[in-house]
Parts: sequence; C-alpha cells; structure tokens
Amino acid sequence: MDIKSDYYLKFFARSYVLLLSGISAILLFWRLETSALIPPGVPGIIHLQLAFSLARFNEIIQAWGYEAVNQYRHTMWVDYLYAIAYGVFLSGALFRIGHSFQVRKQIIKMFALIPILVTLLDWAENTIHLFLLANGATRVPVLIVSIIAAFKWWLALQSVLLIVFGLFILLFKKRPEFSG
Repeated sequence: MDIKSDYYLKFFARSYVLLLSGISAILLFWRLETSALIPPGVPGIIHLQLAFSLARFNEIIQAWGYEAVNQYRHTMWVDYLYAIAYGVFLSGALFRIGHSFQVRKQIIKMFALIPILVTLLDWAENTIHLFLLANGATRVPVLIVSIIAAFKWWLALQSVLLIVFGLFILLFKKRPEFSG
C-alpha cells in the first residue's frame, strides 16, 4: 500500500493531472448545479445531506417535488465522477504543497490522503441517498448519512484550508534577493 499510495500521490501532484482534475471538478460541479430542478426558496442538496432527522429529510423531499427528486436520482452518477475529480485535485494539491515545505513524508501523505477519504465518504453518502430515495427513508439511515456528510464536509474544509494556508505561506515565503 505504501508504494502504491506514493505512486498515486505523485501522479495526482503532476501539473497536468492537477489542471485536468481541477477543470473536471469545476465542469462537473457546474453540471450538477445546472441540472438541479430544486425549486427556488426551498432547502438544497446540502440541507438534504445534513438533515439529521427523518422528519427534516422527508420535509425537504416533499418541498423538492417528484421532478426534482427524480432528476437528483438520475444525475447522481455525475456526483460520483465529481467526487473523483475533486478528490484527485485536492490530494495532488496537498501533496505538491506539502513537498514545498520541509515536512516529514508520512505527514504529507497523511494530509494528501484525506481527500481520498472524502471521496469515499461522498460515494457512501450518494449510495445511501439513492437507497433511501428508492426504498423510502427511515430514521437510522437518515442519521447515518447525515453523520457521513457532516464528516465529509468537515474533512473537505480542512483540506481546502490547508491548501489555502500552504499557498499563502509559499506566496509570502522569503525568497533570495536578486543580485546582478
């Protein structure tokens, strides 16, 4: 696993992979947002992800209506692809930025693998949502999927903040002065 994770993280950190995965993530996010038929003024997808109760989950589904729920179910495959794109981008960016600092390799790998965990959590969340929408929601799975989503969002935010913090430090890092 150690050799494989090194290979994949180094691959993810290549400039063309970062560019391709970043552009893919943006385009897939745009596709998700423009395909949503959620009526204006009602809770959105993130509200559904973080419903935490059966009553709130059902309230959101009712507010969306049949067409929006059906569209959500049929465009879920885009969210699976989106999770791959942003996972590769965030992982590669963290790995690349981490190597700009003199940090132990194990610590860099640990932070760079967090977005992969976020991707897996997103897939689990999507799969549970599809199951709930196809078979009817019950209290415990709604709670479980909300906990998964909350943890996913927390880890994703930590990854983004680490990237921003790392870029900020690199931007203002003291550089040798030009003499000549």
